[in-house]
Amino acid sequence: MKAGSSTVAGQVAAWLCALGVDRAYAMESHHLGPLLPALLEAGICVHVAATETGAGYMADGYARATGRLGVAVTGGGPGLAMMLPALQTAMVEGVPILALVGQSATSRSPKFQETDAGGSRDVQVLRGLLGAVSEVRSADGLHPALESGRAALRSGSPAAVALPVDVQAREGPTPMPLPSAPFSWGSVSGGSGAGDAATRISLADAGGRGRCQVAASAIGGPVRYRDLMAVIARWAASTRPEARIFVDAGQGRHAAHVVLGPLGAPFYDCPRSAPMGWAIAAAVGAALALESAVPVVCITGDGSALMLGNEFATAVRDRARVTFVLCDNGVMGGPHSRHAGTAAVELAQLPRVDWVGWATSMGLPARRAASASEFADALGAWRVAAGPRLIVVPTPPSDDQVRPPYAAQAPTS
Repeated sequence: MKAGSSTVAGQVAAWLCALGVDRAYAMESHHLGPLLPALLEAGICVHVAATETGAGYMADGYARATGRLGVAVTGGGPGLAMMLPALQTAMVEGVPILALVGQSATSRSPKFQETDAGGSRDVQVLRGLLGAVSEVRSADGLHPALESGRAALRSGSPAAVALPVDVQAREGPTPMPLPSAPFSWGSVSGGSGAGDAATRISLADAGGRGRCQVAASAIGGPVRYRDLMAVIARWAASTRPEARIFVDAGQGRHAAHVVLGPLGAPFYDCPRSAPMGWAIAAAVGAALALESAVPVVCITGDGSALMLGNEFATAVRDRARVTFVLCDNGVMGGPHSRHAGTAAVELAQLPRVDWVGWATSMGLPARRAASASEFADALGAWRVAAGPRLIVVPTPPSDDQVRPPYAAQAPTS
């Protein structure tokens, strides 16, 4: 163990190293004073995200892309509240993420950004969401808490360990047993690609495997989702190793199930929970773990970018080699399709954003591809891209070729 490992924070870091963890995704907090330095001293690379939600989704992407344990670190109070969407997604999708939650000191009254002494209310919130939540109130409780979490993680469920800031700095139990083997689980090169009952739509127009159907949108105007996905599938098949594709909620996800799977391009998504913006942060987490050795593509939309597009800045700062493909149609695709022909369709409208200008302001190289052929050229330039980049593609507000049958799912009276 390295210097500082005798403290509770240091022993947490040593325990993670024994499980093969080499990265953690965090949001800085005064509740993490001893813990973050201990992780760094142990050789664990800590990536600070733009938001706690993004940190959690990055840990999700890391776990899926590497098959190792994803670690997300946050403070309590509002910090934990911001990470809850990522933990809920991991719970529903079955992704092993360990959340280390720094808490206020056990020995004083709550202060700035704190709910109560020691964070017991935060623990109550976590227990309402996750099956495995441990609260370390003393150094002697550290090992049982970590091992309880590991038991849940083995089953593919997330776990959380709450660590009050004063407990982090205490001398830990000596000696504390460490895991004898690295943690591993099933997802590495997998992904969806098969579709579910809601997205098994006719493939009559999808074209043959590897063919790029660009006729309808080759000369400009909105690029049909089918054409967009066919370009991505052909490009992914040409990369070595084959690209990892992360797909966000919305029409892009439906198109991925319709086109990418049948064309033999596996992808990662969240078929049960479908959180908007997940793919942006998850792709960053995966790319940082893979260290540019594997192409990583994120297919997202303007609605998702409005939610978690601030993680573009994290990708730029940490040089995550991700190609972000932003489908820009000015609407929330699902609601727009569901409410078509009704007054409620206006609720699906999004503010128009200059995504190229916005990305450029963060240092993210960006361009607009107005046709499928332009998009194919832009995507093909991946090999010369040293860091992240954004390709903005105009897409139609609604596309019957990939739209799920919302009318068939409507409740009956």
